[in-house]
Amino acid sequence: MEKNIKEDSVKSFAKKDFWEKEFVSDNKEGLEKSWDNSVYANRKLHLLLKKYLPKGKNYKILEVGCYPGSKLIFFKKNFDYSIYGVEFVKKACIKTRDNLEKFNVKGKIICSDFFNESFLKKYKLKFDIILDFGFCEHFKNFNEIIKNYSDLLRKRGYLIIIMPNFGGLYKLFASKELIRLHNLNIMNLKTIEQVTSRYFKKLFCKYVGGMYTDSSEESNIGMLIKNKSLRNFFLFLFICLNKIMNYIPIMESKILSPYIVYFGQKIALCNNHFAST
Repeated sequence: MEKNIKEDSVKSFAKKDFWEKEFVSDNKEGLEKSWDNSVYANRKLHLLLKKYLPKGKNYKILEVGCYPGSKLIFFKKNFDYSIYGVEFVKKACIKTRDNLEKFNVKGKIICSDFFNESFLKKYKLKFDIILDFGFCEHFKNFNEIIKNYSDLLRKRGYLIIIMPNFGGLYKLFASKELIRLHNLNIMNLKTIEQVTSRYFKKLFCKYVGGMYTDSSEESNIGMLIKNKSLRNFFLFLFICLNKIMNYIPIMESKILSPYIVYFGQKIALCNNHFAST
């Protein structure tokens, strides 16, 4: 761990060597499809982004835990933002930069631990939007992360948090190893709203999407249902339900939805909007 990182503040559920094994190569087609409109959850997210976020190259977005870069590519193409990402695994930084080049997208990928004091000091008040898509739930110090987001954002900047919802049926389709890597205590609307309210005004905070399905032997439902034929039957059943839910958004709930989505705007004491520098 870097010398200027607080040893007692960085409480991750997964060590660095775990993530170093996770990063694999991505082809261009896979990156394009990773956040497309084929499922309701993605369509809902795209609508929320258009509703709450401004557009223009004067706005700077930072994605925390930005590998493989597909979200940054999306924001460049659809919002024309100046894009930044931070990753603490060197291999992930290199691959994310390569992925941006595949789409001729210019951006800055910062290879640093998010909790590094030098990083936090250098980029204080530098960003207009911060995207956390699957980062904060891997840590115990959720309060500290939210404070850091506020420090990095300019006045009235936007925070987007998207995390899995292991409080419902989604948990059945995740492996025990995957669940072990997550902070289940923050996976509810009440906790997220309470912690963020000190620094942000809530714009949106709900459960989003239909079911996520995985009947592999490593998943919880796979461990419970040993018979392969029976397991495949349940997979087929849930896939059908998932397709139905792509068109029936009213079925979103803590039990059924795979995601928790939060949009917030930094609380400011004046009416200034964004700095353009």
